[in-house]
Amino acid sequence: MKIKTSDLTGAQLSWAYLFAMYGDGPDWGFNDGRFGVIYTEMCQTGLDTYGDQERFQEYCPQDLYGEAEVRRVVATKLGEEIEVPEKLQP
Repeated sequence: MKIKTSDLTGAQLSWAYLFAMYGDGPDWGFNDGRFGVIYTEMCQTGLDTYGDQERFQEYCPQDLYGEAEVRRVVATKLGEEIEVPEKLQP
């Protein structure tokens, strides 16, 4: 489903910004309607054992750069409409 870049909000806008800047990322994900980066971290899993644990870090470029700047980048690099992932469609 195509959505006008000017109508993107929340997680849609965060995703569009990362997509505009870096293309499709394999370590991006969605958690409870939030968009973020998934990474693996070495954690202690027992008294003497360690293992990898998957972590989710919400990413919101609007908080970092301001919504106006994020929208400018998205519109400039992606145009007036964009196909958003199914998980982000209304």
